[in-house]
Amino acid sequence: VWTVFIGWFLLTAAHSEERRILTRQSLAGVRVADAMTAHPRTAPGGISVEDFIHSYLLGDRHSAYPVEGPSGTIVGLITLAQLRLVPPEERRFTLVRDAAMPMDRVVTAVPHEPLTVLLERLASRDGNRALVVDHGEVVGIVTASDISRLLDVRGLDITRPPERVL
Repeated sequence: VWTVFIGWFLLTAAHSEERRILTRQSLAGVRVADAMTAHPRTAPGGISVEDFIHSYLLGDRHSAYPVEGPSGTIVGLITLAQLRLVPPEERRFTLVRDAAMPMDRVVTAVPHEPLTVLLERLASRDGNRALVVDHGEVVGIVTASDISRLLDVRGLDITRPPERVL
């Protein structure tokens, strides 16, 4: 039984390493700007979490928003995870900027940075998204779904004609 278990463990580890290598190869030469969602919708930090959920989150496809401070600068990032931490009875009184992850804890990148470098940084931190900053201004966001979509698209071999099915 132990031999089977050890073999299964080694096989799983080998498959994980293979996927990591294939992903790195597929993303070689890709910049953060190629994967990011440009000009993400922002959340005003001065509204309540309850108002944010009803006015922004419901009916929208996004799950993370840069949070604007009073002066219009980005002061943090609000995600579904941060929203879940606010008890329902406190959502009317808690401001979005108080529930958000502060900028010093948000992973950031620059548009011309290699995407593989950003992925390494994301893997070493607690998070699966990064804000893209250019000259002090947030110009985009990179999420796991952005990267997944990019990998799916890059996985299409458009140079080869499709095989005919008989």
